[in-house]
Amino acid sequence: MTQSIVKDTIKNSMTKEKSVRQPNFELLRILCMLMVVSLHYLSKGGHLRSFQETFTINTWMAYGLESFSVVAVNAFVLVTGYFMVNSVFRVQKVISIIGQILFYTVGISCILLFMGAVPAYGFYQFINDILPVQMEHYWFMTAYVLLLLFTPILNMALQKMTEKELRDVLIGLLVFFSLPKTILPITVTIDHKWYDVVWFLIVYLIGAYIRCYGIPFFKDKKRAVLLYLGAVFLIFLRTCLYGMVYKISGKLEDQVQEAFQYNHLLNLFAAISFFYIFYHLEIRNKRIQKMIVSVSPYVLGVYLLHEQLQVRYLWTTWLGVEKIADSPYFILHYIGTILLLFVAGVFVEWFRQAVLRMIRRNK
Repeated sequence: MTQSIVKDTIKNSMTKEKSVRQPNFELLRILCMLMVVSLHYLSKGGHLRSFQETFTINTWMAYGLESFSVVAVNAFVLVTGYFMVNSVFRVQKVISIIGQILFYTVGISCILLFMGAVPAYGFYQFINDILPVQMEHYWFMTAYVLLLLFTPILNMALQKMTEKELRDVLIGLLVFFSLPKTILPITVTIDHKWYDVVWFLIVYLIGAYIRCYGIPFFKDKKRAVLLYLGAVFLIFLRTCLYGMVYKISGKLEDQVQEAFQYNHLLNLFAAISFFYIFYHLEIRNKRIQKMIVSVSPYVLGVYLLHEQLQVRYLWTTWLGVEKIADSPYFILHYIGTILLLFVAGVFVEWFRQAVLRMIRRNK
């Protein structure tokens, strides 16, 4: 397929996707958000204990659940690259997202202050609320907003590049940013775990590459599932092996959880496999399709609600997450808490959008 044919194919399909949501990818977005809540439950709830501490069966399960969930952010950004390549940049979308963020940062702080649930609220907290993108109130949203601002530049470059040029650039970027931490038991100075826009730009390009050319190695449904499960197992195994070294020798403490970091090649490989599972997925039941498409527009609210700066360390206390670590009901509490936060976030975002629609109608 020539470069021009690839570009025309993308443009035509993107026109269709602007009006029709694809249930398989919308389901992927929903699962990614559930996984994000899972990651926060496990980390903020103190379930990922140091390997120097005593492990219980719940601790091992927590590390296993973490290994399954760490693909969420990379998979979400892959979807962004897959759908936004060759799309038309609209500054209104960026403004809308910033407005959405402000609704949660300012609104929740005002409610908590009124309730007296925030003991100390000073100038720094105020600046964090009114400048959430610049102050990284949510690191993900800062990186995501910046990514959106870069998309017209990226897409213009992608239109000019051949498949070989794009592939070579991606290989070079991954060799530079991901390979050292994947194969060497050291911390590379330039590496900041890549919770930032630089890594999002790379993953966006990978998503765009998948859309333009595909990756034949993943284009088998069963293989995609097996590759994802295999990568998850390797992430878990690698973490445990490094953890055992740290437990015995006291060395490699900083490297124990490196496979959970987004620019680790195992994490990226698992995310691409996970993406391709849903690429192949066919949801034929119309009711299920409708339910998925009805819920998916509100899932970002789940993140913005439970990760708001004043709330992110309160909900674990409110819901008793720390107390359940050694309980036989750990899994039930884990599932129930994640679903509760998800439903609450979807409801709040539905309410926000409903109010906005009502305001627009009354103008």
